[in-house]
Amino acid sequence: MNKILTVSLAAATAVMAAGYKIPESSLKAVALSSANVANAYGADASYYNPANMVFNDKQQSIEVDLTYIGLGGSTFTGTANGDSSGATSEAENFLVPALFYVSDQEDDLRFGVSIVSPAGLTKRWDEQPAKASAEEFTLQTIELNPSVAVPVGDKAAVAAGVRFVHSSGVVKSSSVISREMNG
Repeated sequence: MNKILTVSLAAATAVMAAGYKIPESSLKAVALSSANVANAYGADASYYNPANMVFNDKQQSIEVDLTYIGLGGSTFTGTANGDSSGATSEAENFLVPALFYVSDQEDDLRFGVSIVSPAGLTKRWDEQPAKASAEEFTLQTIELNPSVAVPVGDKAAVAAGVRFVHSSGVVKSSSVISREMNG
C-alpha cells in the first residue's frame, strides 16, 4: 500500500504542467529564485510571505513589475504512424504583469494585496503530427491575494488571507478527430 501511495504522489507531482508555471513574479523573486519566500521583505511580502509584512518599514509600499518571457520555437522529429516526420512550433512572446501592495501599519495590523499571474503561456504547432494532439494549448491565470498580518511578540507574526484565482484555457487539435475546447 505504501508503495502505491509513493508512486501516486511521485506521478502527481510529475504531471503538474511545470512548463506553464511562473513562480517568480517580483523583481527580488527573480533575483533570489526560490529563496525569496524566506527573505520576502518589501511589497512582495504580501504574496510570498504575508506574515513578514509586519517587519517592513512602517510606511506603505508598492511594487509593479512587468516580466517578458520569450519562448523560441521547438522542433519535433520522430515517427508517427510508421512515417518519419517533423514539425516546428511557433515562437511565443509574453508580458506578465504583477502588483504588490502593503499598507501603513495601523495599530499592529498590516494589510496587503497582490495580483499575479502564477501560471500560463501558450504553445502552438502548425504541422502534423504535433498538430494532431496540440495545435494550440493556452493557459491564462490571474490570482488576487488580499491578506492581513499581526505581530506575535517581537520576532514572530501570523497572517491570514484569501486567494481568488481565475483561469481560462484553450485546447485545439486537428487530425482525423479534431477538438476545440475553451474553458
